Amino acid sequence: MNRKGLLIAVVAVAAIGIVAGVLLASAGQSGSLAGSIAPGPPVLTAKYHGGLLSTTVWGTFKTATGDPLPGQPLTIERYERSADEWQVWDQTTTGADGTYKVKLGGATARAPRVEYPGGSYDGISYSPMSVTCALSAGVPL
Repeated sequence: MNRKGLLIAVVAVAAIGIVAGVLLASAGQSGSLAGSIAPGPPVLTAKYHGGLLSTTVWGTFKTATGDPLPGQPLTIERYERSADEWQVWDQTTTGADGTYKVKLGGATARAPRVEYPGGSYDGISYSPMSVTCALSAGVPL
C-alpha cells in the first residue's frame, strides 16, 4: 500500500469513529436518574464549655451546601481516663435548623467529642463521622 492509500485509510477510519461517537452520544439515556448524589460530606461543628458541675456541648449539622440536617441522631462522648476509652455521655437529635445543644452533668478532663452514626436525609446517605469539640469561652443563649 502506498502513502496516499494509507493516508486515505487512516482518514476514513477516523471519520467513521467520529460519526459513530456522535450517533452514540445523541442516543443517550432519556428520563431521570434514580437516587441522589451528595455534593460532599456533611459538616458537623462542635463546641463545649465546661465548669466544675456541668459541661455544655453545642453545634450544627449541615450539608456541604449549608442546608440543615434536622432530626439526625448524635452521641456525645467523653474520655474516661481510668478505662482508657471513649464512653457515651449523652445522646441528642438535631433540631429543625440543624443545631443541637446539651447541658451535661459533670466535668471532663479532655474535650468531648460528638459522633454521628451515619444515616440518610432527603434520599441522600451520609457516612458516620466524629468531631472533637472545640473549647469555647462561653455558652450561647
